[in-house]
Amino acid sequence: MFVDTNFIVELLRERNANRKGPAHGKLESIRNVKLRMPLFVLCELKAGAMQSSDPQAEIARLERLIEYLEPVYPAEGFAATYAEIAALLRKRGTPIPLMDLLTATLVKCHGSPILTRDQDHFKHVPGVVVESY
Repeated sequence: MFVDTNFIVELLRERNANRKGPAHGKLESIRNVKLRMPLFVLCELKAGAMQSSDPQAEIARLERLIEYLEPVYPAEGFAATYAEIAALLRKRGTPIPLMDLLTATLVKCHGSPILTRDQDHFKHVPGVVVESY
């Protein structure tokens, strides 16, 4: 299962607040599921860390997190799938933000669900299974 940026951010916030919230609850309920992180989620997380008050500390936290979440990179066929999805969403009048489109494309290429609270964007992409929490 792939994780979206908002899931990781929520996990980190819950951990910083020393409380178990919805993200940790979901994580506990799927503890035997292998979680992977799309490259584009990693990009968003690193960009957010660079904007924090202590970028070095935030990047270090992300590096520790990456030890548990396998980053997944685009493979052959990604560009064609991206083009199909982007064209379809534009034709339907339901475009989604670029990073979500890239993430959805990678998820679709791998045929695995995505764990997110951002159902509105991903639900428009045919073939992408969305799991919320």
